[in-house]
Amino acid sequence: MIVTNTLETELLTLPDAARLLAISTRTLWRLINRREFPRPLKIGSASRVAREDVHAYKLRLLRERDAKE
Repeated sequence: MIVTNTLETELLTLPDAARLLAISTRTLWRLINRREFPRPLKIGSASRVAREDVHAYKLRLLRERDAKE
């Protein structure tokens, strides 16, 4: 995970993060539980994901795909 100034980090709901990844929220939770995706931040009872984590995950998938070609 790339750490940046957390005051400027945009936080997404899990459904929004899942939508950006074109997966279901349930699949996103599976990735989190398997430690394939960073754990969400807890703000009270709400869970949020940094937009940067979604971007980093997409880049990792693309690199893995390209390495196999």
